[in-house]
Amino acid sequence: MFRYFIPALAAFAMTLGLPNLARAEASAETATLIVYRAEESFDTERLRFDLHANDHFMGRMKAEGATVLTAPAGSYTLDTSLPGAEPITVELKPGATHYVHSRLDLRGNTVKVEMVEVAEQVARTHGAADRAGTI
Repeated sequence: MFRYFIPALAAFAMTLGLPNLARAEASAETATLIVYRAEESFDTERLRFDLHANDHFMGRMKAEGATVLTAPAGSYTLDTSLPGAEPITVELKPGATHYVHSRLDLRGNTVKVEMVEVAEQVARTHGAADRAGTI
């Protein structure tokens, strides 16, 4: 009985181990992108916009909010639903977390959206990880 039990146990352990190994390799090839809003003025905090990555809906951005995207490493173009917004292209590196600060400026009836990739230290001062729930 034991001579069948040990090979069966080894086979079972391998089936449990291989998917975990595949997940570890997949996580090394993925990257995290956090897009956040901070330092809002009274005029811009009521504005909301849709965020798109490579023409796919990523989330709705509201004041002091954040959206998290975990995706394969590569180049992504971020754009908003607001007219006149300049798209930004971000190169995601495997296993890294990238931060993009979206700033809104309201002048009369015109809204200008500026998205800037920032370093982790800058994002921490804005509390981006707290907003995104990725502490």
